[in-house]
Amino acid sequence: MKSIAHDLEQLGIQYIVSVRAIPFLYDIRSHHLPTYEHSLRVAEHAKFLGDKELGLDSALLATGAVLHDVGKICVPASILDAPDVTFGEFALIKKHVIVGYDLLEDTLPFSACIAGKHHPKYPVVDYPAALSFEDRGKVDVYVQIVTLCDFFDALMSRNTKSFARINKQDPFEVKRVLRDNFKNSELMLELLVDNKLNSYEQMH
Repeated sequence: MKSIAHDLEQLGIQYIVSVRAIPFLYDIRSHHLPTYEHSLRVAEHAKFLGDKELGLDSALLATGAVLHDVGKICVPASILDAPDVTFGEFALIKKHVIVGYDLLEDTLPFSACIAGKHHPKYPVVDYPAALSFEDRGKVDVYVQIVTLCDFFDALMSRNTKSFARINKQDPFEVKRVLRDNFKNSELMLELLVDNKLNSYEQMH
């Protein structure tokens, strides 16, 4: 297994940031390897979209993306592995956004925002006190990208009942599902599906 430092280097994340991120990622990888692997894919996709968008810091975006699910260390692996969950188990899963925000708030405030806001229908978190006003003004765009990439990877990699009838090898079908969930992200979802769909062939 490759080192976490190597994985972060591949994402273009600077060493000084990696030092702060590695302990959290070690906890994720130790607790639930599929969540760690999901986080790497989401970060890779987000960095790809960030590189296509002028004015975005793709390394900052990748850092937030790779840590977006750090709060899932509070969720038992048996629940994370379940194809479907009970109402009570889902309520526990929803708490991961708050846990992730709390874990990252002091050391990586921008990533804390992404962890806390990447599920718009989950509990809403405020901006960390350590986050600059400049970063507060741009965080929503970064959250939008991570949310799209998170949903895309879940759609392509997880075998849940809600995704069972979707032909994941058909780009038009995948784009339709993404459009149903992301009304104002046409360019990004087109780029994502056209360039990343084939990377999931070995999963099907």
